Amino acid sequence: MLRTALFVFGLSLSSRARASDAAPAPEGVRTHLAVLAFSADGTGVLVRARAEGSAAPDAYEMWSTKAPVRQRFEIPAPASQLAASDPASCESKLGQLAASLKSHGFVGASVHKAACHKRESVVVVDKKYAPDLAKAQFKASGTKLVRDGYEIRFRSSSIGIYRDEALLCTLQQPKREAPAEIRVSATPGTKLVYVTDETSTGDQGLVGMCGGSPLALLE
Repeated sequence: MLRTALFVFGLSLSSRARASDAAPAPEGVRTHLAVLAFSADGTGVLVRARAEGSAAPDAYEMWSTKAPVRQRFEIPAPASQLAASDPASCESKLGQLAASLKSHGFVGASVHKAACHKRESVVVVDKKYAPDLAKAQFKASGTKLVRDGYEIRFRSSSIGIYRDEALLCTLQQPKREAPAEIRVSATPGTKLVYVTDETSTGDQGLVGMCGGSPLALLE
C-alpha cells in the first residue's frame, strides 16, 4: 500500500551509503530516526538515531553530498555505565559534533556539552531553522513518489530516482523476509535525497542517498 511519502515494500534496500564508523545497533533492536536540521546550502542533513532501551547510546549523524558522506557521533545514554564513569568522553564527542556542524554550514543548531546527562537537551535547533519535514518528503502520486519534478519508482530489486523520464540514481535492494516501510525525503533544492527504513532493526535505518547536480549515488 502506498501512503503519503511512505511505501510499504516487501523487499529491503541495500545500505550502500554506510560509513565504516557507523556501527549497527544490536540485531532486533529498533532504531528511531529524527531529522533535526538541514545545512544552509541544502547539501547536508543532521539526524539523531536512537536505539530502543534506556542504556542504548544516542547517535548524531550527518549525511552529506560532500565527503565524508556519513559521519557518526555516538553519545553514551544517561543510564549507561560509560556515561556515569566517563563524562569527559561524552563532552569530547559533542565537541567533535559541534565542530563538524560548523564546518558543514549548519545554522541554528547548537550543541550543549554540559547536557550530556539529558538526552533531549544535547542538540537544540532554533525553531526558525527547524526543517519543514512535511515539505521535505516525497508525496504519493499513483504508484510513484514525487517532489520538485523528481519521481521515485519502485522495482522488484531497486529504487530509481527519475527526472524528465531520465534515470538519475539507483539504489539496489536484495530480498528480505519482512516488509519494509520506506520513506523518501530531500533537502531544500533537492540537493540530497535520502531513503530510510521506518521499521529498521539491527542497523541505523539509512537505506541510501543520492546527491549532487545531477543526482548520483553517494557511497
